[in-house]
Amino acid sequence: MAVENVVLLTIVIALAIFDAYVSWLVLRAASFSRNQKIAQITIVYVFPLFGGILVWSFIKSDGQGARFDPSAVIDRTEKGANIAVDVTSHTNH
Repeated sequence: MAVENVVLLTIVIALAIFDAYVSWLVLRAASFSRNQKIAQITIVYVFPLFGGILVWSFIKSDGQGARFDPSAVIDRTEKGANIAVDVTSHTNH
């Protein structure tokens, strides 16, 4: 195989892997309807490079790519994290 063929084959394989990854992200996204998922996956495979980048950036900006919110983790080392709060005075009468 010529060097050009190896490079071309590597690019095609990398693009196929990227498009498959973006398709998987679309399928996992909970905020899209079935028709939206079909349309986005169609865009990914009709326009392999630009469609994949477009849909990937849309999913990442929408927050669908991240399943873990680091701001929701309680850090017990912060000041006041271990202060007990008396809620008995807040009962309904």
